[in-house]
Amino acid sequence: MKKNCIFIFGFMALLYLSCSSGPSTPLTVTELSREYISQWKQFYPSRALSRGFLESIVNFEDYSMEGILLWVNFNKKTLETIENRLVKMQSADRIDARLLRTQIISEIEKWEVESPHKNSLAFYASPISRSISRILNAEGLQNEEKLRII
Repeated sequence: MKKNCIFIFGFMALLYLSCSSGPSTPLTVTELSREYISQWKQFYPSRALSRGFLESIVNFEDYSMEGILLWVNFNKKTLETIENRLVKMQSADRIDARLLRTQIISEIEKWEVESPHKNSLAFYASPISRSISRILNAEGLQNEEKLRII
């Protein structure tokens, strides 16, 4: 689990750096990376919050079949876009695209092969039991805000 968190954090940092480098050509991964990070924050709001995205505190994970299907389909569509553009990308963009592709493949395998939403009771119990303490311990929120969110 720690390896996954470290990998995701590193991945997010690399994508953020690639996004902040400014626009270059229409075939860069900058826009794909920004969209992926945005969708990732929506699908994993607790993880986003733990990485400093305070706006994610008001959201909860949606592990319904529809939510997971939307996430998997988004990943597949983004993967297809990367595959179609990879050959035409500049060298630096190819590195970012490959990192993004690795993350996407990992997400698809997680939700289609491992299926934790079908195979693990702890998958649901753990986030529920941690939710209140994370809100109470969140820095940057006033006590009134914490009470309102809870």
